[in-house]
Amino acid sequence: MIRRSSAILTVALLAFAASSSAQVNSVALPAPANLGFEEGVTGKAPPGWATPTGGFAARTVEGGASGKAALLASIARATTAAPFGNLMQSVDAAPYRGRWIRVRASIKAGRGTGPRAHFWLRIDRPDGKMGFFDNMMDHPVRAREWTPVEINADVSDDATTLNFGLLLLGDGEALIDDVSIVAGEKVTTRVEPARALDARGLANLTAFARIFGYIRHFHPSDQAAGAKWDMVAVEGVRAIESAANPADLATKLRVIFEPLAPTVQIYATDQPPAAHPLPPLAGRGDLQVVFWRHTGFGQKEGQIYHSERVRRDTPRGNVPPGIHDPRHPFEVDLGGGVSARIPLVVFADASGTLPKSAAQPASAPSLVKFTGSDRATRIADVVLLWNVLEHFYPYFDVVKTDWPGVLPKALSSAATDSDEQTFLHTLRAMMAELQDGHGQVFQPAEPRAWSLPLLFGWIENKLVVTRVADESLDVRPGDLVVRIDGKDAKQVFAEVQRLEPGATPQFKNWGALQRLRSGGKDTEVTLELKRVGGEERTVVARRTKQMDAVDEIRPPKIDELEPRIFYVDLSRVTDADFDRVLPMLTAAQGVIFDLRGYPHLGNGFLAHLINVPIQSARWNVPIITRPDHAIDDYDTSGRWDIQPRAPRVRGKLVFLTDGRAISYAESVMGIIEAYKIADIVGETTAGTNGNINPLDLPGGYRVIWTGMRVLKHDGSQHHGVGIQPTVRVSPTLQGITAGRDEQLDTAIRIVKGAPAAGLLSLPAHAVAAEHVHRGPAKGPRARRRLPFPARTDHRTVLDPLRGVRRAE
Repeated sequence: MIRRSSAILTVALLAFAASSSAQVNSVALPAPANLGFEEGVTGKAPPGWATPTGGFAARTVEGGASGKAALLASIARATTAAPFGNLMQSVDAAPYRGRWIRVRASIKAGRGTGPRAHFWLRIDRPDGKMGFFDNMMDHPVRAREWTPVEINADVSDDATTLNFGLLLLGDGEALIDDVSIVAGEKVTTRVEPARALDARGLANLTAFARIFGYIRHFHPSDQAAGAKWDMVAVEGVRAIESAANPADLATKLRVIFEPLAPTVQIYATDQPPAAHPLPPLAGRGDLQVVFWRHTGFGQKEGQIYHSERVRRDTPRGNVPPGIHDPRHPFEVDLGGGVSARIPLVVFADASGTLPKSAAQPASAPSLVKFTGSDRATRIADVVLLWNVLEHFYPYFDVVKTDWPGVLPKALSSAATDSDEQTFLHTLRAMMAELQDGHGQVFQPAEPRAWSLPLLFGWIENKLVVTRVADESLDVRPGDLVVRIDGKDAKQVFAEVQRLEPGATPQFKNWGALQRLRSGGKDTEVTLELKRVGGEERTVVARRTKQMDAVDEIRPPKIDELEPRIFYVDLSRVTDADFDRVLPMLTAAQGVIFDLRGYPHLGNGFLAHLINVPIQSARWNVPIITRPDHAIDDYDTSGRWDIQPRAPRVRGKLVFLTDGRAISYAESVMGIIEAYKIADIVGETTAGTNGNINPLDLPGGYRVIWTGMRVLKHDGSQHHGVGIQPTVRVSPTLQGITAGRDEQLDTAIRIVKGAPAAGLLSLPAHAVAAEHVHRGPAKGPRARRRLPFPARTDHRTVLDPLRGVRRAE
């Protein structure tokens, strides 16, 4: 990934901030208050607003976008490890129920090194459900001048609270002013019940889906560029399914698309029409050609992924070299007995693209609330999602999935899904086909996941309990899980693992292990266990823990394990933590960096481990002007360039990693691998890197996926390969039962002088024999007092049902 921290972490932090902060300000105001920050005392916290994040300051200052005052927000890095700050207000949702609302503000970045300001809105429903959530994840405000921002949402009939505010990431300040909430008219909700597709209906919708994507993403007419494509998708599904035959289908498709794409021809395959007439070019110097140029998939300018319509002159009436001639359209058999000719380039004059269309799109309700409980909305979501991935996913040549075959399966599944929650399984099954570790689907109304007081591991091809966080349970680390709710545990694990997103088995395994322990609050799971020695018993465990409340035991985030042998957990330390301990690390015999998870600090720490300049892996954002994932070129800018920085850590270095290390973690590990900076102990990483690409779908669904192609430093494949350990050590049943961290034990042995090459063929319990690490050390031991708490619970968890990655 290009930026300092992966976008997937940004999603997680913002979602976590929004979900947790409401609990601090639990009593909602009866109405919005002090939205212009004119009330209160300059230099003090503004009335009506809460700042639930520690180390985050918000105060009224003079001058604003309008009026006399604004709010200045800042993060005190010296006093907090929190990666974000949160300002918020909660108000009673009753006056807004069943209505459309527009929430606006003016925001600008202030002083600092890269502050990112996110305006956010969350609508709460009963029982801890969310009705809506938007945090401007993919378009934060970075500008130093006042920038208007806006979030539109439909408020459900049972909404309880509106929560809105400012999230600040990065080092620095941000200002906010002129917050407003405007309620519109009542929204129309249409809910069509589930119903199976017949063969003709499936063929019709498959053809509709394909031409929808071609016109939506590659036909550059002004009419198409200005269309409301979510509405086109939903209303198109309602209109197209009933077509009786190819001729009827072609007619219905023309009604939908001719107003948006006047030069597109849609026809029954066995009755092709004459070519569409185009304006003569001879002697015309006033015409231009227009085409789409996609840098990845993005609908906003100024982002890594963005799409733009490009205009080029036609000197003396000639189409410039290298640009598709509008007179030779893209021809495609859509299935269902219909075909189409779709120009990928159109002519334009000073007033816009040609020809001008007198036809008007079919009318639709002016204000509609999309819901996943509506059959047409679900089918339209499949159409929208399938097309974005069909044309822009950069790894189809690597994963070899049958993506065309996914479309009819997903359409059929969406048609029969019973509600918005069931439909999540359809979307997640689609994403699993991509073999993309970033491939996640979120929906605000999905119930929050709770955890069993247990951790599981997939060890020696068995499902094993690795930690117990409830002493009342007769369960021990090392117990084998034989059956789950009466079903064979291996079979249950395989079924869950199959639908987990991931490019490698190790990452899919990790996701499946999290999902097995998660579920509704206080739900029970019956586990049939087998202890080492053969004893069998049955235990009923309840999901009573927050997902991030149970995790493996590790040393404190920075610890001197033995004299001059230091441990640094990169998933917990901040930049400030690293800077404080750096003088000790430079004098160390060796340092073990734990990257079995996701980094919580920037990449600057690497500068202290090197004596020559280094670069990151190769980022390749696809440049696309043609359909069906035909990549023209790559934007290769954005690689990290890291210069050596004093003081240097000169001792023996070891990095721990495993299959949960993904994205930014693999950017770090890729550097360690390429430049041979340290021994790598543990297991292969997740094999998925690159900035995520977000897509919002009707009904409140948000999908994320990998939008760029990342290659290793030597140009070889990273996706599905990952970073390989130089010393492969996997947890064993023997080690888990004994309470050992065998990977850490191996790292200590290497730092103390054992040759790494000699450890490759030894079992983990053998290499761990000299030093057995059992968590916090007991008894007298020579050690320095470190400025960090002696905490042993490591917390970096992906909530599999809410997508919240939390790190402390």
